[in-house]
Amino acid sequence: MKLVFNKKVVLLLGALLVVVASALGLLIRAWLTDEELTPEKTVTVGNVEFVWAGDIGPVVGYVVPGQNLVTEPFTLTNASTVATELRVKIEVVYGAGDTNGIDLVDITFGEASGWVYNETDGYHYYQGTDATLESGKYKIAAGTQTLNFVSSIVLDGSQVGNGFTDTAFTITFTFQAKQNDYIAWSDMGSIDFTEGI
Repeated sequence: MKLVFNKKVVLLLGALLVVVASALGLLIRAWLTDEELTPEKTVTVGNVEFVWAGDIGPVVGYVVPGQNLVTEPFTLTNASTVATELRVKIEVVYGAGDTNGIDLVDITFGEASGWVYNETDGYHYYQGTDATLESGKYKIAAGTQTLNFVSSIVLDGSQVGNGFTDTAFTITFTFQAKQNDYIAWSDMGSIDFTEGI
């Protein structure tokens, strides 16, 4: 049996194969490079910020038990742009060995301050009138309300006597504030300001 091919048919089939191959190449290429543009969005990060105010007046000579060291009550003004939570750890040490002296100093929170002590973790949490209880958290709304803190710091005369003459006391307030939504205190890391987060 003898096969006869018409040159026109062979050329037509060849041309058709080239066109099909080119079309497939364009389809595959278009499929691999398809791109979709989304509309531009601007995301703004909130700011957690509190401004500290108050003063311990100049002490001339020695401090004596019963003497209030606070001359202007301490407050925190909320300058945050997001809802926050706020807590503070209070530490008192004295002497060369940094002995715990929290029981030797009476620290009085300001009127209607709203600070509540948690014995489990040793922090005072702000739960005052400027905070709303939501989902088990005390939420301080964004704004510029002023929160009362400490109005009095006094050495307890029933425990601090002549044996404490020339003893230095150090009182440290360590505040922690965080955004109220999406994270818990346990999620918070610490920042080493020389190394970064």
